[in-house]
Amino acid sequence: MTDRGSPGHRRSGAARRQEGRGATGSRTGRGVYLGRAGEDAAVKHLEGLGFRVVERNYRNRLGEIDAIAVEGETLCFVEVKARRVGAYGSGLDAVESKKRGRVRRAAAAYLARFGPSPPACRFDVVEVWLDSKGRPERVRLLRNAF
Repeated sequence: MTDRGSPGHRRSGAARRQEGRGATGSRTGRGVYLGRAGEDAAVKHLEGLGFRVVERNYRNRLGEIDAIAVEGETLCFVEVKARRVGAYGSGLDAVESKKRGRVRRAAAAYLARFGPSPPACRFDVVEVWLDSKGRPERVRLLRNAF
């Protein structure tokens, strides 16, 4: 059996996710910059397509939604996934079932404010590929992603 501090020790998923986070558990450094640059590019892209962004980084006790926007009569809950150009996998691949569940629960709480007649809604993903300097190189909207 290996010591917890030894190189052979397998860290739990929670411990691995905690790496790169500050004392408060919030993301620090490169992860925050990448996420913020991706969200900024995604919002600009959505607005360029005619969406009206009504919330950014909406949080409640059930989860977080990167952006909430309106396209026509449809309320869109948007998850943004930023990647460095050349990174393995798509942004959509990174929105795993656990994350989709958190977004759905947060969206249900948001929709509760509309009472018995909530608007039509959907869940979109915006994939953002950033160059080595953090500038958006490619942005793709996936409507009805999950």
